[in-house]
Amino acid sequence: MQTILCHTKDEFIDQSVNLLLSLIKNCEEPDVLLSLSGGKTPFPVYQNLAKKLLIEKLFGRTFFIQTDERNIAPEQERSNQKAIKASMFAATGLPMEQFCAIDTLKTDYETDLNSCFKGLPGALRPPRPIDIAILGMGPDGHTASLFPETDWQNSDSKTGYRLFKPASQPEERITLTMERLLQTRHCLFLISGTNKTEALTRVLLNKDQSLPAGYLAAKRTTTWILSPETVTSWPEAKMLRQEINNCRKVFAAGSFI
Repeated sequence: MQTILCHTKDEFIDQSVNLLLSLIKNCEEPDVLLSLSGGKTPFPVYQNLAKKLLIEKLFGRTFFIQTDERNIAPEQERSNQKAIKASMFAATGLPMEQFCAIDTLKTDYETDLNSCFKGLPGALRPPRPIDIAILGMGPDGHTASLFPETDWQNSDSKTGYRLFKPASQPEERITLTMERLLQTRHCLFLISGTNKTEALTRVLLNKDQSLPAGYLAAKRTTTWILSPETVTSWPEAKMLRQEINNCRKVFAAGSFI
């Protein structure tokens, strides 16, 4: 697990974009597949990433799907895809054809590959792994739309998507399954806000696998980028910072081979 603690909002965006660009450039496949989460945290990152993809002419080999979506009409304000399209595509000129949004008007999310991935090159469809999943985490430890009160470990799906009905949420959720996330080559968590302290302690320090985010972090390598307000509000960040510094000292001394 790699953790990056940021001091400013600009650093948070820059660290996130630079890491994503590096992963895209170093991907050995001819085309790269990213899954995009909703929420306010990643939207400045998406916008800056899109600009970089256009400048460096990487957009032609980069395709996007959704990590999760509310089961509502795509034009509604709470729709993830509406916000993603506005921040990453409409605002930058990145071709909308590169984005395969979840069609919430259909009901065969778990069975019909053609319906779920219409417009996505066949080589990028399941069972091929997603290259990069951009994720967040809620105060309850959910990630994507895998909420603790659901049977979030149930990954029975041909498409890698499942429909869940979290009791804590007003809408049903369509989300990548835990199995699909575990198969993803790189999982990047972007964390902001001041209400994640308990969940961060349980996931990053206590390795609590009873939470969806903790389970994913325990089962595979993940990268966590924490915003300045998250770092400031989390007392245990000092402990984590010390661990990171100690690891750097050991690495610098040549103890890692």
